[in-house]
Amino acid sequence: MEADHVNTGSDSSPVPFGKEPEVTASDETEPVDSELFIRKAFAEDPEKGCELLFRAYYNDLCSTAIRMVYSRQIAEDVVGEVFLNFWNNRSFETIRISYRAYLFRAVRNRAYNYLRFELGKYAPSPEGTPESADFQEVEQPDQIILLDELVHRINRVVGDLPPMARRVFIMSRYDGKPHLQIAAELGINTKTVESHITRALHSIRKLFPTENS
Repeated sequence: MEADHVNTGSDSSPVPFGKEPEVTASDETEPVDSELFIRKAFAEDPEKGCELLFRAYYNDLCSTAIRMVYSRQIAEDVVGEVFLNFWNNRSFETIRISYRAYLFRAVRNRAYNYLRFELGKYAPSPEGTPESADFQEVEQPDQIILLDELVHRINRVVGDLPPMARRVFIMSRYDGKPHLQIAAELGINTKTVESHITRALHSIRKLFPTENS
């Protein structure tokens, strides 16, 4: 199943800073009945069912992931890996909730684990959320709240950056522009670009406790 090189389009545009990202219950609790057509497709041809599922939710899942990892490319990789595991593990045979709920929680958990390692810090996974798993079917409300709060806190940190630092960070992480291009567009040198990005990441790292804290 192909999960790479898909254009997310405008649906994965960054959330405006100064406004909290809206992570609502509807993101994860779409009624199973609304997926009846997809479930029938899985019953007849799993590959076709997975293709329909990918088309239905890929952009929205990328939008969710990008709010956490602050990189369009990484967000696409996270979502692609979730779909790949979904297919390889034949998860569609055992899901008892909506596919949407499963996929959103899987993406959020994987994005959280990516952040832990990418930032070089140790932050305990919410209890009951195994590091090696994308999703746990019985997920407690406090676990969901933990992940939601992390998204809000990251957005607040980036929103509080100085204007130029915020702009550089978004151009780098959201738009995937290389440092040289950012420097040319903003009329600054590459060392300044690197400094802004380093400071932004340092601020985000503070959200994660160290192993000894």
